[in-house]
Amino acid sequence: MESVARRLDPSFDCLPEAARDDLRRRIEEIRSALEAEGWEFTSRLDRTTYEMAQWVFLRVDATIAAATPKAVILLSLHGAIVSIVALQGQKIVEGVGHGLGWVAGLLLLGLFLASIVALWFVFASVIPRVAPHTDRSSLLFFGTIAARTREGFVDEFLRCDRQTFLRDLVHDLHSLSQLADQKHRTFVRAFRTVLLVEIPLMAALALLIASTT
Repeated sequence: MESVARRLDPSFDCLPEAARDDLRRRIEEIRSALEAEGWEFTSRLDRTTYEMAQWVFLRVDATIAAATPKAVILLSLHGAIVSIVALQGQKIVEGVGHGLGWVAGLLLLGLFLASIVALWFVFASVIPRVAPHTDRSSLLFFGTIAARTREGFVDEFLRCDRQTFLRDLVHDLHSLSQLADQKHRTFVRAFRTVLLVEIPLMAALALLIASTT
């Protein structure tokens, strides 16, 4: 209140005590009148805090959404791998010959199994699911919104004060971050399967085919 009084009257510190008390009283009356109209001043929140939480929320949500294009790439790659192994595997084994057909068969089998594992990781990373520890009573949860009537949701939303909304936003941000972390870790496992297992197997198979032709 003192800082507000100084903004209204830069000479506030030089005023007589009675004048300062009168200015404080008027500011208090204005504050009370505004709060009676629904404005929040006693539980003041820094707007920067709200905007920062909103920015982080959108960034985490974008991180989750960014997994879809990557998943499409891996799904296309493994669709081609599985098709080659299933349709051309026997020809590859027979074409190797020189008693090394069984080696080619093992490499193809390993490639097929690794592809299945990678596909499982990819699907697990993009499957729709609710973030763990999500507050399902929060107005930020889409299930809560859908369960309300339109009028009921609008009324409840308009009654929600800024402090409650910010707290729900931060709680939801933490839950969403947990979901993003789970999806990221699962997607990393899919990439590691490709880099550490599938590519070496394909390279070994290509060398085997090249050495026997």
